[in-house]
Amino acid sequence: SGSIDHLLLTDAELSKGHIEFFKINRGGDITYHGPGQITGYPIFDLDEFFTDVHKYVRMIEEAIIQVLALYGLKGERIDSYTGVWLPPNETSDQYRKICAIGVHLSRWVSMHGFAFNINTDLDYFNKIIPCGIVDENKTVTSLAKELGREVPLQEVGGKLVSVFADLFEFELVIYKSFLMREKLVAESRTIMTEMIMPNDTNPMGNLMGGYLMRWMDIACAVCAARHCESQVATASVDHISFHEPIKLGDVITLTATVTRAFNTSVEIYVEVSAADIT
Repeated sequence: SGSIDHLLLTDAELSKGHIEFFKINRGGDITYHGPGQITGYPIFDLDEFFTDVHKYVRMIEEAIIQVLALYGLKGERIDSYTGVWLPPNETSDQYRKICAIGVHLSRWVSMHGFAFNINTDLDYFNKIIPCGIVDENKTVTSLAKELGREVPLQEVGGKLVSVFADLFEFELVIYKSFLMREKLVAESRTIMTEMIMPNDTNPMGNLMGGYLMRWMDIACAVCAARHCESQVATASVDHISFHEPIKLGDVITLTATVTRAFNTSVEIYVEVSAADIT
């Protein structure tokens, strides 16, 4: 339901800043999603609770307000502006939006949800008109900015889950996964080096794909194990592309990096470079 006029960057500027822009089917106009933010995606069959979209949005707001209260902050609603705001105080004379909400319902099954700024880089909001709001008395903020310190995402996430369970009156069952924790990518990045030997090549002297697949599998397994601190298994390799053949005598370097972590799996990107040392 947003306007492209609320995006303040050109396509060239988006590309230069490595910023992706997506059009999606939810309410709430334009917003920013990025690191340091908790993006909640509740999937509820509201037939099991209530069939009232406005009540649903108000309950999401209430969940955020209750979590903010746990940190000594008073979150508020503002008429005609969906989301959760912090009122003017001694350090700011503006209303500061700390959580944006935009939902979509299909047959009363909810999609999308909320974006709660925790340790978010707020400069990205200067590249858009957040939620299409042009009122000069309103801006954005984050939990870290309000508290003057960074807050662990996992800590806030745990509080959110508990509050949601209480508000919607359902039994909370948490599947504790080895992936449900913050971890720097650098901690799990894995680098392997291999020299291409005669047994690794075809009659033309080029590396056979099967050997590269095997080394990629090893790099992925080590990288995932470092990230998860648990035994893992490689499920699949999605795609391999060669820019040019890797030849006999080349030394290849495989760099495996976790790009996304899910409840029971990780996505790993492996980059392979080759150097001719002959």
